[in-house]
Amino acid sequence: MTPEDLAPEDAELTVQPFQLSARIDAPTDASIDANGASTELLNCVPNHLLREIVQQALQATHATGAAIALEQQGELICRAAAGDLASEIGKMINIGSGFTGVCTSSGTMQLCSNTALDSRVDADACRKLGVSAIIVVPLLHQDQLLGLIAVFSRRPYAFGMRDLQALQDLAERFAANLQVIAESANANKGHESPGRL
Repeated sequence: MTPEDLAPEDAELTVQPFQLSARIDAPTDASIDANGASTELLNCVPNHLLREIVQQALQATHATGAAIALEQQGELICRAAAGDLASEIGKMINIGSGFTGVCTSSGTMQLCSNTALDSRVDADACRKLGVSAIIVVPLLHQDQLLGLIAVFSRRPYAFGMRDLQALQDLAERFAANLQVIAESANANKGHESPGRL
């Protein structure tokens, strides 16, 4: 089986937004600020942009599944997913512990080449879901963690440096788009209520 067999370039991708969440029990320096400004900003991110990024992540890495989760009121909510694991991906996002917990607490990308051998992941859950390799990349805005993008493969050792770079590029694209949205929101607030900061 080749990577092309897992996610052929010409395959039609199924994107299913869903609302599975994991509680943020222990906020860290990298977590979202409590004043809600980040949540308000994230609510302005268009769904089509999230779907496009997820599809590009799936294609660029030849992953079996991909997802984007964004912060909303103290939780990470999966806003877009693609691939044959789309309906199960939300179960993999638990920022309080495990693999995604390492990503969210450190603010750094994480690669698990073989879920059966990596103590950072729940090997039983991964086996049940058919997940053998994972990359999780934080989504940052002004050094603040706003969410994450993750890709999964049924094949161990499916991902390499090229895949890490591709996801980093997508995370930077997300940050650039968020900056444009923030600037637009600030400009609109300035027109609506002059004199306010």
